[in-house]
Amino acid sequence: MKTVCTRAFLIGFAALSMLRAQSPISGKFYEYYLVASTQSGQFSALGAPSMNDYGLLAFMGQTSIGQTIWTGDGNTHALVDINPGSGNPGVVTFGPQMQINTNNTVITRDEISGTSSNIRIWNANATDSYTYLARAGTGQQFNGTFPAPSINKSGASVFAVITRSGQTELVEQATAK
Repeated sequence: MKTVCTRAFLIGFAALSMLRAQSPISGKFYEYYLVASTQSGQFSALGAPSMNDYGLLAFMGQTSIGQTIWTGDGNTHALVDINPGSGNPGVVTFGPQMQINTNNTVITRDEISGTSSNIRIWNANATDSYTYLARAGTGQQFNGTFPAPSINKSGASVFAVITRSGQTELVEQATAK
């Protein structure tokens, strides 16, 4: 019995050390999906993407109608232009960063040439559905807005502005209670 236990132990020990010595099995660890490309001709430029917890992306896509916000994942969610009404070549431009949260709300900074720079939230589940959080320019509440606003899963957002007195402020827009 002692010999059987010793042999079983040695075989088990040898198998364990062999498992540790093996290199990883090559194969498919990740899946990659092409979401958008300038090569296909649909887009002439793409902005930096943002991804929510469900894998839905939001990004600026420039097409023949101008810069607009697109969502999709290259797999189960087809590409959708969520604000085609804002397309106006050279007139409406989006900042270098936007963010999408788990409720499919996109926050971004945009500029309307000669009019204003804006921080807006967009409903990615609808078309051309937005709310201004801040506007800057002649006759607006602020002198300037900064790129890279942020929004959390509850819908609270934060962004930076230049006030009418020239001060830089971080503004948090809390969700309704």
